[in-house]
Amino acid sequence: MEPWGISGPDFLRIYLVGFVFVLLFAAAVRIAIRAGTPVGRSTAGLISADQLSVHELAYLAGGPRRVVETAVARLLDLGKLKASRNGTVRVVAGATATDMVDRAVLTDAKRYSNRTVGLLVDRVGRDDTVRAVRTSLAVKGLLVDGGAMRARLAAVPALVLLVVGVARWVNGISKGYPVGWLTVGLIVTAVVTVALYRAPLSERTYAGERVLGQARGKSRPGAGTEAALLGGATTAVLFAGLTAYPDPEISTALAATRASGAGLGSSGSSGYACSGASSCSGGGSSSCGGGGCGGGGGG
Repeated sequence: MEPWGISGPDFLRIYLVGFVFVLLFAAAVRIAIRAGTPVGRSTAGLISADQLSVHELAYLAGGPRRVVETAVARLLDLGKLKASRNGTVRVVAGATATDMVDRAVLTDAKRYSNRTVGLLVDRVGRDDTVRAVRTSLAVKGLLVDGGAMRARLAAVPALVLLVVGVARWVNGISKGYPVGWLTVGLIVTAVVTVALYRAPLSERTYAGERVLGQARGKSRPGAGTEAALLGGATTAVLFAGLTAYPDPEISTALAATRASGAGLGSSGSSGYACSGASSCSGGGSSSCGGGGCGGGGGG
C-alpha cells in the first residue's frame, strides 16, 4: 500500500502545486508590504519630490548613512567643514547650523581635531535626528515599517511544505519506495525556504520608489527643495554617495575612510541594503570614536 494512501506520482503533483502556491504567496506578501497601508498609500499619493527635504531624499536614496554623507557635502559646500586629502574633516572656526542633522555633524566633528568621515558617518547615522527623518518618511507612506520581519513570514508556507515532504520521504525510505524525484524537490524547497527567509526587502514603498525616481529624473531634485537651492556637491552626493563628490581627490579620500569606518562599526550597523532602517541604524560600535581611531586628534 502506498504511504498515506497517495501514490508517488500523485504526491509529487500535489507537492508541485504546493510549491507554486509557496512562490505566489511569498510574492504576494512582499508586494503587499511594499504597497504600504491604505492610509499610507493615500498620503504618499499626494507627495512629490519637490515636497521633501534634502535629508528625506537622501534617506530614500541611501538610508541613514547617505543622510550624513549629504550633510557633510553640504557643509563642505558652505565652507563650514574643511576636508583633507587623507579623508578627515574639521570644523571651520565659528561654524554653526540651524538644521538638526547639520548640527549633529558639526557637534560630532568638533569633538576631534580631525574626524575621519567613516567614523563620523557611522556615529551620526545612529543619531536621533537621523531616525526622525526615517519616521517622517514612514508617516508619509514612503518607507515600510517592520517590513523585514513581515517579509520573513513568507517563508512559513515553504517550511510547512518542506516538513511534509521530509515526512513523506522518511516514510517512503522506510518502506523501500523510490524517492529520487522527491529528494530533488526537497533540496529545491530547502533552498527556496532559506532564500525567502534571507532575501532583503527594500524598505522603500512603491510610492517611495516613485518619488525617488521623480527626483532622479531631474538635474536637481526640484524647485523649492533644499537640494535644489544648494545644488552642486550636495545633489551629487545625495544620489550617488561620497564617491560623487566633485573634487576627485577629496571624494576618493572621503569614500575610502567611509568604507573603513563602516567596517569598524559593523557589529550592528549595516547599509541601506538591510530592510529595516531603525534596526540597521541602531547598532554599530562607537568605541572607536575616541583617540587613536581617527586622524589627527583621534576620530
